[in-house]
Amino acid sequence: MSSLRWLGRAAAPAVFALCFAFLTRAGATPAANVDVAFNFDPRLSGFDAAVTLASLLPFEVATPPISRLAEPFGAKLTGPVKGGLQKKWLGVLHKLPLERRILARCRANADRCPPPAKRFLAVIQKALTQDGVMRIAEINRAVNLDVRPVDDMTQYHVLDLWATPLMTFTSNAGDCEDYAIAKYVALQEIGIADEDLRLLVVHLAAKNEDHAVAAVRYDGRWLVLDNRTFEMRDDSQIGEYEPLFALDSEGVKRMALPAAWPPEHRRTPITAALPYRSAPLPRP
Repeated sequence: MSSLRWLGRAAAPAVFALCFAFLTRAGATPAANVDVAFNFDPRLSGFDAAVTLASLLPFEVATPPISRLAEPFGAKLTGPVKGGLQKKWLGVLHKLPLERRILARCRANADRCPPPAKRFLAVIQKALTQDGVMRIAEINRAVNLDVRPVDDMTQYHVLDLWATPLMTFTSNAGDCEDYAIAKYVALQEIGIADEDLRLLVVHLAAKNEDHAVAAVRYDGRWLVLDNRTFEMRDDSQIGEYEPLFALDSEGVKRMALPAAWPPEHRRTPITAALPYRSAPLPRP
């Protein structure tokens, strides 16, 4: 028995070395090097770093610790809220079933698909060629690239109009909520559950204006998709937003941030100005 124990102790380092060699050959990264792999090139933007990282390691290996939050920013929701914002959002939700039928017919017969639906489907189909979080990143990137910023007065000759995705892709133009709505619906089309999707109305204190973004819960954390950047940011990394309202399939709800929300974990705010001044978003 003592000789067996001695053999076990003697063999342990060799077994560890063998396992390490096997993992290295298989492409795994030792835990001690995870941070190095995640921050392999500080010159890369967040989106470029995510793309490069995805080719090296599984997304789950290299991400920082996640906060499993029920709502973006750890907010508590109160509602439903009635008023102008609800009217705009319910108007969009009412039109979406028709657009989904158009998309379904396009999938069945691409030759008879209208151009706006073709362009929107191209975003969805390209995202489906990716895996995991890169599907979400592709939707954020493609919508930001395909849609140019134009205010509603210039495009529709009204102060504020919330466009559905096919309206936006008819002209490939829109303002912040049009970007957010297109991303929200595209994420639904790739299979993201309604409970993991929000359209957020936030206030940008530095610019004293409201802004709309899409948010998606992935692997227990909320990622924010903003038309001002290609980078998908964790909600805990955003300091320039004052969250106001969360919109989902159930309607509009007011957001209340918890007192313990940690501002020390937030990054430097985005300071780049929007290329146009959007009309004030409706509030209840």
